[in-house]
Amino acid sequence: MKLKLSIRNTIILFNALLICVTGGTIILVYSSRSEASIYALSNNLMREISKAAVNKTATYLEPAERALQDLGQHFFHPGFKGFRENRPLEMDYLRTVLVANPEFRAVYFADDSGNLFMQRRMPDGSMTQRFVDRKATGVQISWIHDNPSYYADYPNELDSLDQGYDPRQRLWFQVAQKQKTIAWTEVYVFATDKMPGLSCVLPVFQKDGQLTGVCSVDIGILDLSFFLKNLATTAHAKSFLLDSRRRVLGLPMLPSDSIETLFQRKGDELDLRTVDQVGDPIYAEAYRQFLASGSPRAPFAFSMGSSRYFGSFASVSANRGLDLIFGLVLPDDDLTGAVKKNSWIAIGISLLMLVVAVFLSIFLSQAIANPMRMLIQEMDKVKDFVLETDWDANTIIQEIDTMNDSFSLMKQGLKNFRKYVPADLVQELIKMDKDATLGGERRELTMFFSDIANFTAISERVPPEELVASLCDYFAIISKTIVGAQGTLDKYIGDSVMAFWGAPLPLEDHAYRACRAALTIRADLQVLFLQWENQGKPRLNTRIGLHTDEVIVGNMGYESRMNYTVIGDGVNVASRMEGLNKFYGTEILISDSVYRQVKDRFECRQVDLVAVKGRTAAIPIYELVAVRDNISPGLKKLIQYYEKGLALYIEQNWSLAKKHFLQVLKYRPADGPSKTLLERCDRFLATPPPPGWDGVNRFDEK
Repeated sequence: MKLKLSIRNTIILFNALLICVTGGTIILVYSSRSEASIYALSNNLMREISKAAVNKTATYLEPAERALQDLGQHFFHPGFKGFRENRPLEMDYLRTVLVANPEFRAVYFADDSGNLFMQRRMPDGSMTQRFVDRKATGVQISWIHDNPSYYADYPNELDSLDQGYDPRQRLWFQVAQKQKTIAWTEVYVFATDKMPGLSCVLPVFQKDGQLTGVCSVDIGILDLSFFLKNLATTAHAKSFLLDSRRRVLGLPMLPSDSIETLFQRKGDELDLRTVDQVGDPIYAEAYRQFLASGSPRAPFAFSMGSSRYFGSFASVSANRGLDLIFGLVLPDDDLTGAVKKNSWIAIGISLLMLVVAVFLSIFLSQAIANPMRMLIQEMDKVKDFVLETDWDANTIIQEIDTMNDSFSLMKQGLKNFRKYVPADLVQELIKMDKDATLGGERRELTMFFSDIANFTAISERVPPEELVASLCDYFAIISKTIVGAQGTLDKYIGDSVMAFWGAPLPLEDHAYRACRAALTIRADLQVLFLQWENQGKPRLNTRIGLHTDEVIVGNMGYESRMNYTVIGDGVNVASRMEGLNKFYGTEILISDSVYRQVKDRFECRQVDLVAVKGRTAAIPIYELVAVRDNISPGLKKLIQYYEKGLALYIEQNWSLAKKHFLQVLKYRPADGPSKTLLERCDRFLATPPPPGWDGVNRFDEK
């Protein structure tokens, strides 16, 4: 077979060869003359970048010293009589200091009697006050949290005098006592959050020279790493801070990065890694080259593999006992990349005229070939039932323009047709080149049911036109979320929605997708309902039920009118899951079959052990709470407390179970499951269940 080329391809090939030969010659000459001058500038550029970075790092630490000096002038001066007299004023001032300095972890003061008050920034950004009062009866530790959920991890407590927290024994207090002026500690583990950090301290003396106490500012090591991440150097720079013992105090990190990059675990404690242990050999090699270089302050170059780097090390503010070394490593491309880029720009400009000539020569051939090729591509998309793209032939050829008009009308008709049938089903029929027939197949699916609480009562109070408009917005959120999660929207039943995952498109993670969609629907509907309340409309509450089971899925009906749907006992169970929300005051309930597939990816709590109407077998039911680890520690602890209470309830330990439910309601008064089981405990304490009671709540008896 002879090779055949179109006129269009022949012209493109010829001009491409011409461009390559001409451009290659220009690049070779230009690069050889400019490379020497590029590397002559590297040392000066590296020195300036390193100097600027060191100044910014020193500036990052200086606010701690200034803050302590201001505190000494305002409060902790030689006339200071004790921190109990003006505690509210002092705490407000410390809070202002933290707000003004986001890099500070905590600001606090301890007197010579071992009393302490602290203003601290928590991981979520909220503020917490901590007080340590040494009394004759022991050491009282008190907390005042802006976020009440922290009381679970940091409760008020009373320790003995010998075992209780004594600030005078801490490193920061002893350093201030020894230095007798503003000073910095070495890195140590903070007592509150057990994370490494360093402190800037200021001792406070009375007029007679006796120590009154110590004021301190904490800066976390992780905060130094977050600062380095935002330090403006170059795109691929590697900056780091070392202490005098070669330990790495900071690496460029984001709050979402793993702390294992910076710390290594020794038992239950965290310890700093040395420069040889951070996992990136470039850091260790740069430090080795720094020690071996004859001029430690001058930039130096080194190579690893096929890559070339420039390194620079400098001391950061060695006053007041703080001895840090700032290291900076830049890839060769970061220093010379801009110059090389400008070289390519100059070369590109010189080739522009050649490129323009090529485009002019092939314009006529493209006027015919391109519209035809794009029309074929659009037809292939229609074959796969992909109709979202809009395309216009935009051609001067009349025949192609007529074909484009006919094609657009056909695609518009298919778009309207797709609104009535599942798109995935039509795509599967097209790909398999077969007709839709009656019948179904057994397949494991995850079924979804949603319903609006008290819809009948609401519909009686709202005009029909307004109700229909609101339902359209409501159904739009649910439907778009289901389709976006690759679910199949089965039908609307009044105010209810039925959907399923796993057919016609097989999905291995159909249970996960269904749960993710349910959480998204709940969040989006909360926003919609809030808008309705602001507009004076009634608020709707949606209940969702999910169940995974083997059912029959396929085309039901008769030959001229079919509905792609599911039937089977599993569908009834999914509907029952939705209905049980009303009984327990929950929003999303899932069956045990769903829970087993998603328990490692979502936060759930077991609500009860039930036998739904129409079934004799008991199954655990669960409330879908959130994506795994996307809840506060306090809420997670309440869930665990509830589940412990449920276990005690099933064991018929009504009194102890009741205490667990009351504890949950103390922090979450509207918790429906806790209210429900608390009522049962009271009922069973008054009238015990019959012998043989198995803890199952049977809804067919209600």
